[in-house]
Amino acid sequence: MYSITSRLQTYSASENFIINFFNTKRATLIGTTTAGSTGQPALFKLKTGGYFIITAKKVEVPNGIGHHNLGIKSDVLIQESLEDRKNGIDTVIDYALEN
Repeated sequence: MYSITSRLQTYSASENFIINFFNTKRATLIGTTTAGSTGQPALFKLKTGGYFIITAKKVEVPNGIGHHNLGIKSDVLIQESLEDRKNGIDTVIDYALEN
């Protein structure tokens, strides 16, 4: 079974979902390292009109390994190239279907 960690980067609730597969080794994680955002973002509006966001909650994998600001590394690292994106090629899905 495969769990796709990301085409670009995976954040928050989807990382919490992936933690289950990472912790139990019940799937091969393919894609890129997740973003390391544990959820519950604290959003601050800036005077300039922009926003500043930080995560307000720390989550650890049940085995004690933290992923906050580090992410969860894929078992199989696959990074899309700009050329693949332009041509509509999804290298992560292609890998999953071929293996």
